[in-house]
Amino acid sequence: MQRNRLVVISLIIVLIVSAGFGVFYEIRNNSSGTYSSYSIVNLTGDIGQSYDPGSIQAFGLNNTSILISGVGYSNKSTGFSDASLMQLDTLQPGRIGTELSAVTKEYFNNGTLSGTAWNGTSWLLTGEAAWDGESQGGVIAMNGSTIDNLTSSIGRYFIDGGAWIDAWNGSGWLIGGNSSSTAVLIGYYHGTIINYTPELGPQPNHSWIQFLANNTTSWLVGGHGIFGFLTAGRYTNMLNKTAFLSSGVYAAQFTGGRWIIGGGPPALVQIISGNNVESAISPPAFFNGRVNAICIYNNNYFVGGEAKHSGSIFPALYGVTFSPSASFENLSSNLPSSFKGGQVQFMSTVTFGNYSGILIAGQGNYNPVTGFSTGALAFLNEKNSVSTAVGYYQTTALVRKPFLSPFISMNAIPGGSLPYKRLKSG
Repeated sequence: MQRNRLVVISLIIVLIVSAGFGVFYEIRNNSSGTYSSYSIVNLTGDIGQSYDPGSIQAFGLNNTSILISGVGYSNKSTGFSDASLMQLDTLQPGRIGTELSAVTKEYFNNGTLSGTAWNGTSWLLTGEAAWDGESQGGVIAMNGSTIDNLTSSIGRYFIDGGAWIDAWNGSGWLIGGNSSSTAVLIGYYHGTIINYTPELGPQPNHSWIQFLANNTTSWLVGGHGIFGFLTAGRYTNMLNKTAFLSSGVYAAQFTGGRWIIGGGPPALVQIISGNNVESAISPPAFFNGRVNAICIYNNNYFVGGEAKHSGSIFPALYGVTFSPSASFENLSSNLPSSFKGGQVQFMSTVTFGNYSGILIAGQGNYNPVTGFSTGALAFLNEKNSVSTAVGYYQTTALVRKPFLSPFISMNAIPGGSLPYKRLKSG
């Protein structure tokens, strides 16, 4: 079976116990030292049954809503899935969000919804639109109930693949993904489409883009077999200078004039300052799979991803100090049980309403035979800051999704996911 499509399969089985006042939530903190002031709240119950089975690919937010994108049902052997989109209006535990299934069904059907970004006036949603075994990039702009379907004009660049990631830099959109055999990069500026794919130069077969970031002067472009910078329309290939030549870059954070990038397998972190690429940093032996996310909160660095041992997948979350030398503190046991048997696929520092912290998305209970998993969602912040509104509750839950590459075993995109091509019908 050919696989070109972003597959996010996450099996999260959530057991939510109610008694007296509402829902019970896990709030965990077993850390010491630098990270002892943080706790993690389980928000998996807030996504209802939308990703059970399923997997969360990524999320985006504006001042009033958080949109969570992914796949609500996936069958690895047949390639069948249902694109899923969930809207949360609060990070307060116990408030189940709104499922926007009418949007996903009409424009993405049996595909995957992955890119979810806001530009101040509208959302740009991207992924894979699939009907009757045929697939291409799905792209829509959404402002309230007004939807502009851009699939016919932009999605056609992603035939037999998907548009796995989109981002806004203040003046235009950048959209990345893949076609049947190669990565694709498209710019969209106020109705004008620019195909940057030729700028990427020669690529490995079955490469794809699944991560984009901007530091106001350049775009960082990452994915499987892809890493470089797009500046003023010109692409500089940096892959050969990194430790990810035979794998991929799926996460990055710009801070203090330098990029911190991560990917794998194996899981690695590397620092880039201008044209200077420092030696790769290996996390502790347990964290051996892939780095899917890097972010900063309160001047502390956090990395998340996937560990693999004896054929099983485990979620990984670490606090990292880079100076004077790299050191890692394992925070994985603080993740809600909904991530068990899965991975951290996407993280981002968010300020939403009265809450500030790191929103963590992923999956749990991944089954490599069926391809099923369950979506998982959690929020890391200063201890007690979320609980003041609802009180602390104990919870029991199962989780969200692990990564499987389209062609190998893989990560999550924005969060990190992998593309995979569905079988043609007939």
